[in-house]
Amino acid sequence: MAQRWDPARGAYSEYGLPAGASCYEADMGAVVSCARCGARVAYGDCYTSRQIHTGAGFGYAVCPDCYREEWREEAMAHGGGKA
Repeated sequence: MAQRWDPARGAYSEYGLPAGASCYEADMGAVVSCARCGARVAYGDCYTSRQIHTGAGFGYAVCPDCYREEWREEAMAHGGGKA
């Protein structure tokens, strides 16, 4: 089980990962599931999630669209309006 940071609440909650999600791959060409939307993406094309982490705090791989959404959510939580 992973945990997801909620920037609006400022707290973690338990998070069920999509099958195939990963927080580390030695092979940048390995295809993994985005930890947020489940899309299949080459690990090397992913970003480290700002919100979905292991219990030790390591971020899971997310697709570029979900990474941008995480930034947007954080901006909104901090009164940033459009991001």
